[in-house]
Amino acid sequence: MDEARLHDFMGKLVGDMGAAATLANVILGDELGLYRAMADSQPTTPEALAEKTGCHPRLVREWLNAQAAAGYMEHDKGFFCATRSAGHGLGAGGLPGLHGRWCSSDCRAVS
Repeated sequence: MDEARLHDFMGKLVGDMGAAATLANVILGDELGLYRAMADSQPTTPEALAEKTGCHPRLVREWLNAQAAAGYMEHDKGFFCATRSAGHGLGAGGLPGLHGRWCSSDCRAVS
């Protein structure tokens, strides 16, 4: 067995798994309106974002922590804010062509 090729494959596998988890969180944030609620790039707490969006504070906190770990949010002393790029790319108009195209059970959405 070629150990170097196995190592390269395992690195790719782990990277792909991380990308899949991040994409799921991006779709979740879009569908729940979390990115739109943070589009102003102003720092917010999980509790304030939960109240603004009608989501459960504990779940919003977990989502924000995952977004910060992925580099989509900045975190400082309990406050989170979207990075400038994430605020523009994800917050303003949602994700055109992403969640409605890939996750819809309506076949017309992909045509």
